[in-house]
Formats: sequence, C-alpha cells, structure tokens
Amino acid sequence: MCHSYSVKFLNFSELLLSAMFFVGMMPANNAFALNLKQAERLAIQSDPSIESFKATSRSFVDESVADDTLPDPKLRLGAVNVPVDTFDFEQEQMTQLKVGIVQSFPRGDVLSIKQKQSQYLSKSA
Repeated sequence: MCHSYSVKFLNFSELLLSAMFFVGMMPANNAFALNLKQAERLAIQSDPSIESFKATSRSFVDESVADDTLPDPKLRLGAVNVPVDTFDFEQEQMTQLKVGIVQSFPRGDVLSIKQKQSQYLSKSA
C-alpha cells in the first residue's frame, strides 16, 4: 500500500481570515485589565504573610501583658525517710511529710523591663 500525501499551501486571504477568526474569539484585553490600585489590593488580600505578621504582632502584645505578672506559685508535697519495706509512716521517728508553697519574686525591675521589651517588639513587628 502506498499512501500519497499532498501538501496544500494556504494563500494569504485564507490565512488572514483564520487569523481574524481566532483573534475575534479571544476576550478583549480591556475587559479584564487591572489598574495598579486594584492589583495592589488584590495582592495584599491574597498574601498570607501579612496575616502572619499581624498574628506575630498580636502575640507580642499578649506576651507583654504576661511579662509584667509574677510567675505562678507552686505547691510542693514531699515525704522524707519513709521506710521502703513497709511504707508505714509511724515505723521510724525520722519520717517526715513536707507541704509547702513556693513563690518566686524576680529582682528589681525585671518584670517591667521585660514588658517594655515585648511592647517594643510588638510595635516593630
């Protein structure tokens, strides 16, 4: 079997007509054109890093409030010299139970300085 292929060259009018058809099918550029302000607004609205920066700034503000407060007090419970063979608290005279509350107080103006530092960070973020 022998196939014959023919190559047909388009003349100028056929080429021009098909080009006009495809150009007419394309949407007009002016209908979808953005001006600079619209493009900036769209870019800012769809940028996730801006929300990240805002959240970081809010976290520094919240942290500055927490930096100005004392640490939480701690409750301590303990047992000393408990016999390990019977666990009887009355077997030995040296057995002790300890209960205590611990509160730490930072030196000087450390709390207010830490708060000011966090406030400056929140303003710069």
